Amino acid sequence: MPKTSKGTDPAEVVDYNKQHYGDVIKEYRTRAGLSQSELARLLGVNKNSITHWEAGRVKPDIRYLPQLCQALNITMECFFSLPYDARSMNVREQRLLLTYRKLPPHYRRYADAIIQKTLELAETDELQEIQE
Repeated sequence: MPKTSKGTDPAEVVDYNKQHYGDVIKEYRTRAGLSQSELARLLGVNKNSITHWEAGRVKPDIRYLPQLCQALNITMECFFSLPYDARSMNVREQRLLLTYRKLPPHYRRYADAIIQKTLELAETDELQEIQE
């Protein structure tokens, strides 16, 4: 097998990526409290697909990534292990995000609902101020 300019075998990179993505899927699926069957149902795939992804046999098709990240409560950056720019968030925002990520899924839904309602109220207040 030919080597890349840095001496890494492309087949090894592909194998590493498949296993890495499988590890990410399994870790965040279990954190989200989802079974393989539940995740499969959310994505509209069969359970065997999830099993193969987690085992590193195949990578998920790119068309599933947005739904997959949403189901796992992670960003695309997190899925691909890309660093986020912490400088774009202040310390309070970083703490809130870390706290949110520690919440079990059902409590995250409560937090999401509270935030959504607060945003709706803020928009209503802004509209009232404009109309006055």
